[in-house]
Amino acid sequence: MKNRIEKLRAKLAEEQIDSLLVSSSVNIRYLTGLSSSNALLLIGLEGEFLITDFRYEEEARSKASGCEIRIAQDQLWEEFSLLPPRVLGEKMGFESQHLPFEQYLKLKDTLPSSVSLVPKRDLIENFSVIKDKGEIEKIQRAVEITDRVFEQILPLVKPGISEQELAAEIDYRIRKSGGERAAFNTIVASGERSSMPHATPTGRRM
Repeated sequence: MKNRIEKLRAKLAEEQIDSLLVSSSVNIRYLTGLSSSNALLLIGLEGEFLITDFRYEEEARSKASGCEIRIAQDQLWEEFSLLPPRVLGEKMGFESQHLPFEQYLKLKDTLPSSVSLVPKRDLIENFSVIKDKGEIEKIQRAVEITDRVFEQILPLVKPGISEQELAAEIDYRIRKSGGERAAFNTIVASGERSSMPHATPTGRRM
C-alpha cells in the first residue's frame, strides 16, 4: 500500500498539486486497504490522514497502519476541518468525478481561504490500471474461483429452478470457494427475459 501512495505522490508532484483528497471508497481501499462506506483520505504535504467513523476504527488501525487515523464524532467534514492547515498546502486536488456537488460545497466551506481546490479526474485510476505481481495473482485466483463455480452450477441449470435460486447458489459458491463476493450483482435471466443482458433475477422458474 505504501508503494501505491508513493506513486500517487510522484504524480501529484508532476501535476504541481500539494495535497489530494480521496473520496472514492474504491480508491481509498486501493491506497489503504480499508473497506468503508464512510471515509475520507487526505494525501497531505506531511503524511496521510484517514478519516472514518467508529464502526471502522478497528479495521482502519489494523489495515491503514501508515496513516494517521482520525475518528469523526459526527460528520467527516467536521473532523476534516480540524486537520492542520499546513498539511493541505496551497493547491489541494479532489476527485471531481467522485465528489458530489453537495459534498464539494462542504469541502469548500471547511478550507482556509489560502487553499485553492483543483479538480482532478482519474488521477488514481490512470496508474492503478497497471497491475503489480500481487494484483495479478489475485486476478488469477478470482478467475480460478469463477471457473470452478461455473462448473458446479451447470448441473443445477434445469427445469424447475428459479432465477433467484440459481443466483443465490452462484453467490454462495463464490464465497464458499474463497471469493469475497461477486464482482457485480449476479445476473440470471431465462426464457423471454434472456434478451436482457443486465436482468435482475426474479422468481421465474425455468
